[in-house]
Amino acid sequence: MKNKKGFTVIELLVVVAIIGLLASIVLVSLKGGKDKARIANLLQFSASVNHALGSEKMGEWKFEDFTDTSGNGNNGVNNGVELVDNDATSELGKCGKYLELNDSVTIPDSSDFDFTDQITIELWIKVDTVGNNTI
Repeated sequence: MKNKKGFTVIELLVVVAIIGLLASIVLVSLKGGKDKARIANLLQFSASVNHALGSEKMGEWKFEDFTDTSGNGNNGVNNGVELVDNDATSELGKCGKYLELNDSVTIPDSSDFDFTDQITIELWIKVDTVGNNTI
């Protein structure tokens, strides 16, 4: 009897299918890691901007009540913007809460905002849908 060496076509197809399945599992798990790394990178950049501005900040507002935490007293007035708890299992779970921008927040006029030279504004926006080419 001859000693056969090699694989049948069915054996090769099974191996290819298993490799394809494993590759798809790995690629799906890497996507979440890329998003988390991107968000961590943005948080680090935000902290560096905040640190660089130091005492030169004219205003810094937190989502909860739009109180100016810079010490300048430029508190905002919520005109119907809703603060929503973020689902911790979502891609942005690390960021905590977000605002539903269905209305506005008003910052009263102040001499602090008479800009003649430079201005730095930091705002994080995630757009889910864009209609009529406007945001």
